[in-house]
Amino acid sequence: MIDASPSVRLQRLVEIAQEHDPDLALWLHSGVAAWRDGTSLDAALGLQSSDMRRARDRALREAARCIDPDGGMPRWAVAGLLASALRSFESTTWLRYKEAAEQPPLPPLKLALWAAFRSGARPIRSQRKLFEIL
Repeated sequence: MIDASPSVRLQRLVEIAQEHDPDLALWLHSGVAAWRDGTSLDAALGLQSSDMRRARDRALREAARCIDPDGGMPRWAVAGLLASALRSFESTTWLRYKEAAEQPPLPPLKLALWAAFRSGARPIRSQRKLFEIL
């Protein structure tokens, strides 16, 4: 099985787990299925760490500072503008730069949004959740 692809190896791992621990096999099978549907493997398996969330939240706060540099806007308004910026960024710029090995040449707001998506943590899109982070 030396030449087996990673996908084949993951399937074999599911089969081995089934023989020894059905609960483990179910968790692994569900994660692999989500991964095959496009979810990152760490997210599909529920392995998102608090470090990734902290990095995402730091980047989102930096993006909020780009939106409201003097801090004079209501936090709810900043969260709404940030939610809109995230949607726009995800559908355009992120598609272009998500595989970038190095920090892309972007303006500060988009660079902060890139860092938030690049953190590996689940993206936050709702104004309410952004408000809580800010």
